[in-house]
Amino acid sequence: MIRQSSHTRCFRHIHALAIGLTCGLLLTMPVTAVAHAELETASPPPDGAVTSLPPTMVLTFTEEITPGAASVQVTGPDGDRVDQGNAAVDLTDPERVTVRVSLFGGGPGEYTVHWETVSNIDGDSTAGDYVFSVSPRQASSAEPSVGTPEATTIAPEPTPTAENFGNPLSVEDDSFDGQAFAISVGAGLLALAAIVGFWILIRPRNPRFGPRTGRRAR
Repeated sequence: MIRQSSHTRCFRHIHALAIGLTCGLLLTMPVTAVAHAELETASPPPDGAVTSLPPTMVLTFTEEITPGAASVQVTGPDGDRVDQGNAAVDLTDPERVTVRVSLFGGGPGEYTVHWETVSNIDGDSTAGDYVFSVSPRQASSAEPSVGTPEATTIAPEPTPTAENFGNPLSVEDDSFDGQAFAISVGAGLLALAAIVGFWILIRPRNPRFGPRTGRRAR
């Protein structure tokens, strides 16, 4: 029997180890090859609904996108494109996984999004589609419904005042009483003057009233 040398046994161990490492690398390579830049999130979201079309659509992917290799097309309910064709990788994103595109205004209905990307890691291209809808904004509950009578504002009743009830202590009544008092005083003075005049006229003719002032008695 030929005895194997130690060098031969060492070579066989190294060869087996190399084969094992090679098989391990081959098993991991398919996993890396299928890692494409797939759509992760979006705004507006897939199969979602928004009240109005936003000015900018934002798409986020699972892998870094090659700058200049992103494409996004948004089609409105009438079949016309509503994007401005300026889809680009957001360079402010350090991971380079965000794509933005500007949109025109659009009405209610269903919108279709078609996107295409190229991975900046393995260079593989990926594409996909999704839809979202724009629903009309619901009327605010604060708006009055058709046929509802408007609320009537009732003015508060005026507070009773002394003037409304003819209070005798009001300013106008005070002035009226002053006039009456003045008339009464004037009438009294006239009566007094009449009495004095009557006294002066009849005094010389009636001896009972005595002599006039300044005349000596005989």
